Amino acid sequence: MALQRHTGDGPDTGATFDPDEAARAERGAHALVALPAEPSDDPQVRAVLGEIPGRLGVSFVSPIFTALAHWGEFLIGAWRAYAPLMETDGYRAALDQITVPQSLLPAADAGLAGQTDDLDALREHLWGQQRLLPQLLLLASAWYQSADGVDQSRPGPPVPASRGSVAPAPAAAGAGDAALESVYRRVTELHGHPRVLSVYRGLGRWPEFLLGAAPVLYDRILSPAYRPAKTALAGRAMAAAETLGMPASTAVQTEGPAQILALFRTRLIPTLVLDTAVLLALVDPTFPDTQGGNG
Repeated sequence: MALQRHTGDGPDTGATFDPDEAARAERGAHALVALPAEPSDDPQVRAVLGEIPGRLGVSFVSPIFTALAHWGEFLIGAWRAYAPLMETDGYRAALDQITVPQSLLPAADAGLAGQTDDLDALREHLWGQQRLLPQLLLLASAWYQSADGVDQSRPGPPVPASRGSVAPAPAAAGAGDAALESVYRRVTELHGHPRVLSVYRGLGRWPEFLLGAAPVLYDRILSPAYRPAKTALAGRAMAAAETLGMPASTAVQTEGPAQILALFRTRLIPTLVLDTAVLLALVDPTFPDTQGGNG
């Protein structure tokens, strides 16, 4: 399901984060940077981490899952409960609710696109992120509710086979390049992220594009419309997640996962959704009017 746009500002201005979740997100930011680099070596955890990418249509394990792998019981239970829900019509309908306000997106920049090496690969990369990130935001919202003890369970279908890969891994690039590192630092500071996220480093594979697009991205992040759009995006994802039927977690430890999930669903993933939409709009003039399907 590719990201969609919506044309009204109504739902984008009223959402606010629950104070308890905001506090958890802050604790999650401190916890994330303190987690060991390697998650549990429990074979069941490793099996789940091996299964997740194919089900999400990617070739890599997203950082949210490597973080949650430190609470193996929660990760295993949440994934086993959630995976069947991904094949329902309700899941597709829920993804349709994850939209970006039209007013936030810039016009396509033909000059920037013309200066970008391997433009097709860049567009494919950004479209791949757009297919992945709404799924992660919906998942993080449903799993946060589960960790918080909310039970919305209902019968679901069996887990199907892998969907295959649709998005390449956002491999780090541009390490050591002073100009690119400056962009990474600036975006991290503007968002208040606990560290540079791999999605931004992955864009370093197209340095001319990232350096040229950075002023536009900064402008959008600092615009009055950005914060309401970010908050509303997370709010719509939470409302959509409530329709999926995710059961409450039975894991012994749920507060740690809840903190990590609060961080990702309120502070990290929404900014990635918005920022990749801004960047894609710069190089793909079809994006504003192109609606993607989930297959």
